[in-house]
Amino acid sequence: MIASHLDLVYRISWAVVLLLVFLSEAILLFAAYFRLDQMEDHFIASHLVSINRKIVGNAPLGRMKRVKLIGALTGRFTLSQMLDPYAFMEAEIFPEYLKKWVKVPGYIMRIALVGAGLLVLWLGFEWLCTTVSKPISDLKMLSIAILITCFVLSLLAVLVRVCISFFQTG
Repeated sequence: MIASHLDLVYRISWAVVLLLVFLSEAILLFAAYFRLDQMEDHFIASHLVSINRKIVGNAPLGRMKRVKLIGALTGRFTLSQMLDPYAFMEAEIFPEYLKKWVKVPGYIMRIALVGAGLLVLWLGFEWLCTTVSKPISDLKMLSIAILITCFVLSLLAVLVRVCISFFQTG
């Protein structure tokens, strides 16, 4: 009885993750069709935005890519974006009421990806519990130990990366 409820919770959780992904893309599509022109009007001297406007076009995916570029310009800068100093300066004075249309879909997508990662971990933990509870051979036990070791090492690498990003200057 409890197993069927956990299975239902698991399936509903995946439905929520999928709903969050669709919501993120819907907000991004809305911003691409109704706010993109206002956003691009603030980047007057930027060569990066004007060239990207000509290259990707006005199709739905092209408009969404242009919104994502503006989101990247208003967020954390990469080296290729810093090569256009005008985009760097114009992104600093980008209005807050337009920034939210670029930031919110990214936040929702991050929440969905974290939720999906947790659900995959839950599934892996359930598989591990059912596998270990049965008698298994030494080779299978070794492969499970290697799998757990790889997971712990990757978790440590992610934690080190997060700690470095917290204490990074600049």
